[in-house]
Amino acid sequence: MNLNTDSSVPLYEQIHNQIRTSILHGKFGHAGKLPSEKEMSLTFNVSRITIRKALELLTKEGLVTKVQGKGSFAGTGEKFHGSLESTRSFSSFVTGQGKKSTAQILKREIRNDEAAAKRLHLDADNDLVYIKRVLLVDDEPFILDSAWYDAQKFTSIITRINDHTSVYELLEKEFHEKIGYSRKELNVTMPTTEQSEELQISTQDPLFSVNKTTFNQKDEPIEYSHLLVRGDKMTYTIESGQSYFKMN
Repeated sequence: MNLNTDSSVPLYEQIHNQIRTSILHGKFGHAGKLPSEKEMSLTFNVSRITIRKALELLTKEGLVTKVQGKGSFAGTGEKFHGSLESTRSFSSFVTGQGKKSTAQILKREIRNDEAAAKRLHLDADNDLVYIKRVLLVDDEPFILDSAWYDAQKFTSIITRINDHTSVYELLEKEFHEKIGYSRKELNVTMPTTEQSEELQISTQDPLFSVNKTTFNQKDEPIEYSHLLVRGDKMTYTIESGQSYFKMN
């Protein structure tokens, strides 16, 4: 492909524009794999660093997704739009978008956690069920979910949950807990090396950090979870009437 070396537009931006046009015209298909950095550096006759800068721009625009160990894939630039007020489960939210929802359980154990116990209105030394999962959309990592439950009340959840289980459905069907509402705290953070590997993203990709406490219809907290949501895949909306800002 031809590049204008006399142009004031940097080479990586010219490459970005050409790849962007190809993606938007469907050259790579839906989520199709792009050529490797090495192949593109030969095609454009530039260094791999230049190719990498072009791909970084496309990734920020949501037009390219990098999957560790697999390469770069074309995207549509579309994001999921979620409401912070919603109490829908992840699986029902995703299937409502016409996508497939699955999960990978990374860890499940009984442990003590003073901060989580406080959120659940329990004593600091209360045993808790801890479950850590990667939630996926169409087999692509989307959310890193760490959740805590009262071990005395929900002991069997540690064995009942699997990769295709909706936790909210399990709470309702097996434990007769009707979901009432949830309280969320939203921040933005950067992933650690471990988190980036679990979500298959770069350590430079921002995440939404959501602390969520879920209550039943009796106003009792039944779940506390910490969610790390990919910022390149999700946009949150907040609907409100009168509002105010409070400085800590």
